Amino acid sequence: MNYTPKTEMELEKESLLPEGTYDFEVIETSDRPSKKGNDMITLKLNIFGGDGSNRHIYDYIALGSNFGERKLRKAAAGCGLMDIYNSGALKDQDFLGANGKAFVRQEDGTVEFPAKNIVGEYWPHEDAQAKPTKPTTEIINDDIPF
Repeated sequence: MNYTPKTEMELEKESLLPEGTYDFEVIETSDRPSKKGNDMITLKLNIFGGDGSNRHIYDYIALGSNFGERKLRKAAAGCGLMDIYNSGALKDQDFLGANGKAFVRQEDGTVEFPAKNIVGEYWPHEDAQAKPTKPTTEIINDDIPF
C-alpha cells in the first residue's frame, strides 16, 4: 500500500474549498444574541463549488461594532437587499433565499476547532448594478431566404 503521511491539519485543509469567489444561496437564517449579548444574524450559505459540489458555510454577523455594522451592510448589498437595509428594517428572514457572489477564505484550525471556510467578502449584487435596457423594436433584415 502506497500513501503519503499527512497531519490532521493537512487533511482538514484538503477538505476545504480553495480560496476564491463562489456563487451562494442563503438557505437558513436566525437572529439571536452573540456571546457578548449583541444582536447577531446567522446566515447558512449553500456555496456552489466550481466542480459542481455544494458546501455549507455559516456566516455570523454580530452587531455592536464597526466591523459587524460594515459586514451587515456588505451582506445586504451582496444579497440585493439595500432598499430594506436603507429603510432600517432589515431582518434575518429577509436574507432567506437570497443569492449572490462571495469571496470564500480558509481559516486555520485550532486545538478546539477544525479548519474551515469562511466568508471573506460579499460582492455587490448584480441586480444593483444592472442598467435597464429598452426592448428593441427595430426590424433586422438579414436576408434569410425562409
